[in-house]
Amino acid sequence: MEHLSETEQKIYQAATRVFIHHGRDGARMEDIAKEAGINKALLHYYFRSKEKLYANVFEQEIRKVVMDLFQSINLELDIQTFLHTFIFTYIDRLHQNPFVVQFMLWEMRSPNTLIREIFQKIFSDDQYSPPQKVVQKIQQAIKNRKIRKLEARHLLFNIIGMCIYTFIAAPVITTLFPELKVQDKSFITQRKNEIFNLIWNGIKP
Repeated sequence: MEHLSETEQKIYQAATRVFIHHGRDGARMEDIAKEAGINKALLHYYFRSKEKLYANVFEQEIRKVVMDLFQSINLELDIQTFLHTFIFTYIDRLHQNPFVVQFMLWEMRSPNTLIREIFQKIFSDDQYSPPQKVVQKIQQAIKNRKIRKLEARHLLFNIIGMCIYTFIAAPVITTLFPELKVQDKSFITQRKNEIFNLIWNGIKP
């Protein structure tokens, strides 16, 4: 958020906290203004509606995770190291940005197209390595017989699903297994290793 003014950064941070606490529908502009330490008129100067502010906050949170993930991936790595790095980095980013998972859950249940529009906007930017490049990396590894024959897109879907499910299912996991601390670093490290080992052992030649 380096390009934002100090006031805009305060608004984004306050809005994120209010949206997470109250949800999109329950959040009020006056609550966001109060949380940001500004008056409501100034908030409306920057964002004329709650919907516009929510869309901007959601995009900012998604973009932060996507940027960190895809800019940290080196497509020149061998496939085993590449997948290891992808899985570990993806889980780290989700762990560091729990708001993203909550926002995505809300939007996947919503009939609007906001989440689709945001991902289309992000991946139209040339500074990111879009999922298609990851798929191409997997396809090249198949061609070079570094991994067994499979549908590259499904492998990517499986990796993404297994990584994000750790955080989506956290309330269920802690209910079924109260002894597990799903936000602890040790548990996250174990999950990263388990997911990578399961994936790699299933695809190696």
